[in-house]
Amino acid sequence: MLTDREHILLLLKENPSLTQAELSEMMNKSRRAVQMLMKELLDEGVIERIGSKKTGSWLVK
Repeated sequence: MLTDREHILLLLKENPSLTQAELSEMMNKSRRAVQMLMKELLDEGVIERIGSKKTGSWLVK
């Protein structure tokens, strides 16, 4: 069983252009829950946003 953080990382590796809304729908979590998890991952340097907010993608390190 994956943790929520691992699930986000797995989904972003498969499709780096996913939005937080799409992730929340795929994971059956609220958008706010996904937002908080992604902020933790960003602060820890595990993921990084490449490009603009609208057309960018996520880089999993």
